[in-house]
Amino acid sequence: MKSLKQVQDENDIMDVFTVEEFLGLLSDGDVSPYDYDSYGYYHDGENLTEEPVVLIESYIREAAKKYPYIVWRFLN
Repeated sequence: MKSLKQVQDENDIMDVFTVEEFLGLLSDGDVSPYDYDSYGYYHDGENLTEEPVVLIESYIREAAKKYPYIVWRFLN
């Protein structure tokens, strides 16, 4: 499995977070379900997937069982 740093180095356009870091952003309001301009996908530790991130904490926690990282694009 690639480290967070390796995944970040591969994704220079988008930000990369661990799932726990991303959940912190969601709970702090830095990422909002009402922000329709930003989007992201799960990363399985080797490759970026086509699985979109749904901004519901329970969905993200369930996906964390398979995906260690979230690749997110802030557009605003």
